[in-house]
Amino acid sequence: MCSLQPTKPNKQRRITSRGWQPPLALCSRCFYVISNLSPRPTLALASGVDITQTFGKKLMNRAYKLFLYFALSCFLAASAGYFLLRMVMQDGWVFGALYRMFLYHWEHPLQYILVIAVIYGLIAAFMAIRFSDRPEISRWIIFSVMALTIVVASPIGGIMWVIHDMQAGYFTEGSRFWASIRWGTLEGIKLGWLVILLSIPYNVFGLIVGYFVTSYGFALARPAYSPRSSLQSLSAAGIHLNEKAK
Repeated sequence: MCSLQPTKPNKQRRITSRGWQPPLALCSRCFYVISNLSPRPTLALASGVDITQTFGKKLMNRAYKLFLYFALSCFLAASAGYFLLRMVMQDGWVFGALYRMFLYHWEHPLQYILVIAVIYGLIAAFMAIRFSDRPEISRWIIFSVMALTIVVASPIGGIMWVIHDMQAGYFTEGSRFWASIRWGTLEGIKLGWLVILLSIPYNVFGLIVGYFVTSYGFALARPAYSPRSSLQSLSAAGIHLNEKAK
């Protein structure tokens, strides 16, 4: 006998009608459904381009280029200045040194210059983005970039000095290794600025060149990082797309 009652849909069959799907595919489909049900963000264009996401990508790309500019300019200028002064200074006395100090920074000058260049690139790029909306940059901001570079690079330079000391035959293991790293960090904080202060005239050369490199990098970042102009241009593009859609 055939039943006149309507048959219930087979839920198991509906779930597996398209075959087995991996968890990642199921999650992506669920995210797609939820995103379609949720309201659109307010900063979205008619073409589906998110203004916030577009501006964020543009900002990261510009920050990466600024970091390369600051870091490479610092490394190349500092390296060129070091080798020029080494040919002029007596006994190659370019970097300062303390009494009875092992001169590992004399034996590996480019490594210490590279540390300063990378840290300077990070700090200068961040500060350039932070103060990009100002029409003029104060000299104190530029000098603060160089001062922060010395403060942050000093403990890292102390750690590098300890590693070079270990390579010379005093390599420690276990807890003594971390104690040596901690000692190098503290000594770098206490004495790193003094070594840089004693590096005359190399520090004067770095101060002058660093000022012009930093000010020029801030000038490069200023027009590209105006949030108001970027949002206005993207909003104008959205209005233009809405007119075309109509």
